[in-house]
Amino acid sequence: MESEQHPSPELTDEQLAAAIAEPPVSGEWKLYWDAVPPPSQAVLLTLSCLPELRRRVRLVRVNVLRSQQLTAAFRALSPLHQVPLLEAADGSVLTESRAIMAYLAEQAGPAGAALLPDTVRGRAAGLRWTLFDVTCLYPRLKEYHLPVMSGRAGRPPADALPPLAEALAVLDAELQRTPYLAGQAASLADLGLAVTVAQARAVGVPLAHLAAVGSWYERLRRRLPGLQHAERGSAQYAATLQRLMDAWERRHSPDTAAEQDGPREEAEGRDSERRQ
Repeated sequence: MESEQHPSPELTDEQLAAAIAEPPVSGEWKLYWDAVPPPSQAVLLTLSCLPELRRRVRLVRVNVLRSQQLTAAFRALSPLHQVPLLEAADGSVLTESRAIMAYLAEQAGPAGAALLPDTVRGRAAGLRWTLFDVTCLYPRLKEYHLPVMSGRAGRPPADALPPLAEALAVLDAELQRTPYLAGQAASLADLGLAVTVAQARAVGVPLAHLAAVGSWYERLRRRLPGLQHAERGSAQYAATLQRLMDAWERRHSPDTAAEQDGPREEAEGRDSERRQ
């Protein structure tokens, strides 16, 4: 099994195109993923729980921060440029991280079955919390940090925190009454939400007051070494976010503004002299 720390190398655009052109061998898959976004990390965390299946999955890195998902080669494979993406030997592709997670678990025999609730109530609960993650918690988390990442703001907007805190409080209330989201054992719903919470922790969302979320996360962290890989990806994202915030602050500091205004005032003065 490849190193948890470096499961697949970064590729140039040309290397990525070559990797896309090479189909998976029979009985195996290619997983296009990135080290930073929680959806990719959720699939990778699932694979870390399925060691036998993991040996049959080739990882191909698509660097989203470098916009490799927008290259012509990748768009030919995924017109909506979605990462992660699973490609089978017959050329079929599967997108949407939670669909990929469920597919891999179904392919993995007993190890995968352990991640799938075995009761109707458990399956319904797992689906409920999976949908909560992808339609509520994760979108609200993105509203918190994307304005900085996109260059529209120098700090996460204050009005994005209350909706995010509200969603996290709902999760905490559920975990006060049950150890895991679909019952007495961790399921795919827990894995997906764990990587979302890992990113929330990394980007500085207040979580210390959510005792049930904290206990649940630590239980998963002890049980799932692969979660530490997700934490590294989230830490990388948080470091990029911090660099952008620092750069914004430098650009908008009074000293920087004065330095920019000085040459502007001198130029305006010269223009005025020429007009007189």
